[in-house]
Amino acid sequence: MRSLITPGRLYNRLNTDFRKVCCEGCAKCVLPVPYTGADGIWHIGELPRDCQHCARQIADIVRRHQAQYDLLDPFSPRVLARHHVPRPTRH
Repeated sequence: MRSLITPGRLYNRLNTDFRKVCCEGCAKCVLPVPYTGADGIWHIGELPRDCQHCARQIADIVRRHQAQYDLLDPFSPRVLARHHVPRPTRH
């Protein structure tokens, strides 16, 4: 079973891994923010188009982390049901 992780912590881990492997002269590439898709699996936004090296590195990092983590998103019922986390209620 994959571990639950908050969007901020996931982004931090993705970005830390990305900064270790991004090309040295590349200042334009930015890691897209993760979000929960309609399929209940988290994804990231559009990959950089100007640098294929960074785009490949990001895709590899995302694949590794998708195998480890589910995004803890209180508005994603599929993830919450899979981990038996009660949905938050608004008062």
